[in-house]
Amino acid sequence: MNKLALKTRLIVVIAALCIVCILSVAFISTSKSKTALLTMATNQLESSSIMMKSQIERYLNTSELFTLRLSKDRLIEGLFIAYEGAFYGGGFSTDKDEKIITPTYLANEKLYGKRTRELAKDFGFSNIMLASVNGQIIMSSVSDPKYNFLGRSLTKGVLKGTNLESCFNKAKAQKDDKVFFSDFQNYKTASSVYSFLCKKAYAEFDHEDEGIYKGDELGVVIAQLSNETLAKITGQRTGMGETGQTYLIGPDYKLRSDFALQRDKFNMNNSLKVIFLLKLKLWKIP
Repeated sequence: MNKLALKTRLIVVIAALCIVCILSVAFISTSKSKTALLTMATNQLESSSIMMKSQIERYLNTSELFTLRLSKDRLIEGLFIAYEGAFYGGGFSTDKDEKIITPTYLANEKLYGKRTRELAKDFGFSNIMLASVNGQIIMSSVSDPKYNFLGRSLTKGVLKGTNLESCFNKAKAQKDDKVFFSDFQNYKTASSVYSFLCKKAYAEFDHEDEGIYKGDELGVVIAQLSNETLAKITGQRTGMGETGQTYLIGPDYKLRSDFALQRDKFNMNNSLKVIFLLKLKLWKIP
């Protein structure tokens, strides 16, 4: 009986040790699995982040190159001549915002509109605008009947003090082929967020009837970056799971792209609106 009891106790002890070993192995395996999964998820997110960063940099670098090409395009030179003629022919002033959609402007739009929109699309821009040497936006490839930007004076009107005015001034003052970036901003006139690239354009030919000669400043080409293109890049869901997402932020820690999830709440408009309203208040200070 004693031998039987001892044998039973040994079996129980061995069984207990086996259970402990099994639980230990299971715990270690689970921990290692969790660590492996976490490492794999982290590596996947890092890989996705690097890929998206590369795509965004490529888009911005390409856009800069295209803006430089636009500033030297013969079509752009012709557009400056045609739309400046429509502006001054309409008797408009360069020291205030103007509603410049006249029959002459519409005639130019009928002649050049489709080509300029195709040019913007081919170069990956949402819009191409032209600003005269005085800072008046005399052309928009996108129809702008509400005058969100068209006809506005960057130096004397409601857009004075914006990132776009700063971009225009830098481009106008520059002597070489440098392209300037207008950071994302919520524009009061359009109630939306935009970013731009600016490059000064020169005449390649003489236009004696307009008093413009080769080498003269024509104005500044303004290329609007595509929020949709940036959203497609940052909104990629591969490897993100149900809750993961990527987005752009600026040096002010404000959004430069919308969230892929909860976009109605976390978007550029809401993020940058606070800054714009603050600037509006500052401008009103005597």
